[in-house]
Amino acid sequence: YGLPAPLVEAVRRDSYTREGQISVTELISPPQKAFLERVHDEEIEIDVSGQVYALLGSSVHAMLERASVDNAFQEERLKIRAGGWMVTGKPDLFDSDGVLSDFKVVSVYSFLLNEKSDWHAQLNVYRVLYEAHGFRVNRLQIIAILRDWTKRRTIEPDYPPAPALVKTIPLWPYERAVAYIKSRVEMHKKARETGEFPECTAEERWQRNDAWAVKQRGNKRAIRVFDNEDSAQLLVDASKIKSEKLEIEFRPGKSTRCQDGYCAAAPFCEQAKRLLRAEEVEEEFA
Repeated sequence: YGLPAPLVEAVRRDSYTREGQISVTELISPPQKAFLERVHDEEIEIDVSGQVYALLGSSVHAMLERASVDNAFQEERLKIRAGGWMVTGKPDLFDSDGVLSDFKVVSVYSFLLNEKSDWHAQLNVYRVLYEAHGFRVNRLQIIAILRDWTKRRTIEPDYPPAPALVKTIPLWPYERAVAYIKSRVEMHKKARETGEFPECTAEERWQRNDAWAVKQRGNKRAIRVFDNEDSAQLLVDASKIKSEKLEIEFRPGKSTRCQDGYCAAAPFCEQAKRLLRAEEVEEEFA
């Protein structure tokens, strides 16, 4: 897209260095995705434009890392051994009250509508890392910076009141968190050693089910979105009494992570190719 050289170089010069056998970020990712990304590392091409949000997130982390916080650990790399592997992680912030925080730069939609199970897993694994080093973790939280927040929309119900908010993440029982780490290590280890891995689940693929959006004619934004057509039709029928001109837009479901470019391994993934073919057939006969 003809982006300027400084931006291209900022994306290209990723300062991340791999330590141990697996990082927490890789641990919580689907084994199929992690395996294929490693095997096809030299073949994977990612456009600079697709990394702008990741660059924004890195910039926020860099600025926060420079901000001094009393009686707190920031960006400390921690290690534990599980299943014969060294698992490493770099939590964003751990304070003297036992609060473990992770910063996320996300969209409003992601913050409000998508309950991120990987956020839960990531924070609870970080909790194990800290407690393995003798620190007591009392609370987990995400500090979300909403990249597309606009003040004019705060009059809408449930819209975030500020561009940065805190979301509490449930603390798993410690035994559950440890068992999760061990099971994930075994899955990733099996994939690397044998090339065998489970296909990604609907949740891991960020599966979006079929939906019926009710909106005013001529508008892109939906008034409400339903998981069945009958409920959508009831709202449209009710609107006729008020002389409102509403229409229903069918939004077919899909595996967002696979089909919208959020997985670098998708071009090499048989499951992703199969899902794409199925979507193309569905569109052809729609």
